[in-house]
Amino acid sequence: MTAGVASALPVDPPPQVEDCVYTGPRDWTTERPLDDEGSFVSFDIGVRLGPCIAPWDAEIVDVHPMAEGDGLTYGVSDKPYLGRNECGGAAARYVRQPDFTDPAGRWLPSGPSSDPLPPDQRQFAAGQRWVACLLSAPMWDPSGRDATTFVGPGFIRSGQTGHGQWQDPVFRNQWGQCGIGTDGASPVGLVFCGQPHDREQLAHTYWDIAPVAATLIDSCAGQAARMTEQGDEFADGALTSEVVVRGSDPAPEIQILTRTTALTDGGWAECWVRPVDPGMRLTATVVSLGSAPPPLVPR
Repeated sequence: MTAGVASALPVDPPPQVEDCVYTGPRDWTTERPLDDEGSFVSFDIGVRLGPCIAPWDAEIVDVHPMAEGDGLTYGVSDKPYLGRNECGGAAARYVRQPDFTDPAGRWLPSGPSSDPLPPDQRQFAAGQRWVACLLSAPMWDPSGRDATTFVGPGFIRSGQTGHGQWQDPVFRNQWGQCGIGTDGASPVGLVFCGQPHDREQLAHTYWDIAPVAATLIDSCAGQAARMTEQGDEFADGALTSEVVVRGSDPAPEIQILTRTTALTDGGWAECWVRPVDPGMRLTATVVSLGSAPPPLVPR
């Protein structure tokens, strides 16, 4: 009897939109390119792609060609965040979230986002050149329980698809960044947006060269009007926006921005919304509120 000859396993095909991502033991998959030299570096975890059978770790929301000159997406070229930015827009389209992009490019909206995944080593050697965008699960499950059961770097178990779910207010509550704490200059504990809370972070920004404080304050109000989908009515309503600055030395580590604050180079700020009346609290996310009244209850 002649001994059989081992044959190589077939190369996996590119992923498809609506595939799901599973993570597990390291030997699940071959290595993926990560470093600046284009060398293949091991993940701490293995990655598999397949049909969405709960619980999964992420969803494929987009697959697009790897751009010429984009290297391996993870920093090989001089545009290390190109893949990440393309994937961020893909996540919004997948869940059918409105476009909350700041026209001035200053504020980065909170909400669903995704990260790029390139071909594994065998796929890359076989000539596959694509970037898949992964939508990870939100921090909260639909009932408001903490869903952060981590199984690897950056992965959270989920059994709920995000495809086309933006109009569901429960889904929006899962993605909101809502906080407890009436004093915005103090650290805020994040909570599920479907429970009573004091404020909600809508966007963040960072800078190398110090911006003008008034510009940040006004643009935050514009971003809040955009994300609540209330337009100019937002400024005259029951809600107000404020900018919280973090780590702009020599200013205090956390402070509420005023129009006369002198910012310094190298800083980070967040755009928050809260009730105008300190005796009221929010009970849901204000993102995509539209023509509905603010979700307020007495404190």
